Amino acid sequence: MKTSLFLLLCFISITASRAQTADLTGTWIMFEYSWTNDQGIQKTTEDQIKASGGVTEYIFTEDGNFKLTSNMADESSNTETYDGTWKLEENKLMLKLKIGEEIMEIVWNAELKDNLLNLSRVSPDGKVTLVNSFKRK
Repeated sequence: MKTSLFLLLCFISITASRAQTADLTGTWIMFEYSWTNDQGIQKTTEDQIKASGGVTEYIFTEDGNFKLTSNMADESSNTETYDGTWKLEENKLMLKLKIGEEIMEIVWNAELKDNLLNLSRVSPDGKVTLVNSFKRK
């Protein structure tokens, strides 16, 4: 009986973990972002992003890889693409990507509901909170 219960719990844990990962797979397009600092909250809406020609897109695959394509990293509006790996544990999305010769690790607080994904994090100095909102494509 104890063995059966243990195996059942292991199966439920593995299934829940896979289900959580599968929910994030696919293409996500940024539609809004905001940041909070000592001067208050600044928000950029979907209409503002579209009007500026801004694009940020994540593609998360089931094998734990992702591709990030964006022209919103700086004022040049050059489109850049980065590849890396991702892992979702509870509400933490952990990304590893290579920028130039450097491997960067970024941890986001992830909130996934239906086809909306909110990624938030605080800057290393603790002065800015950033929230990026995405829709599933």
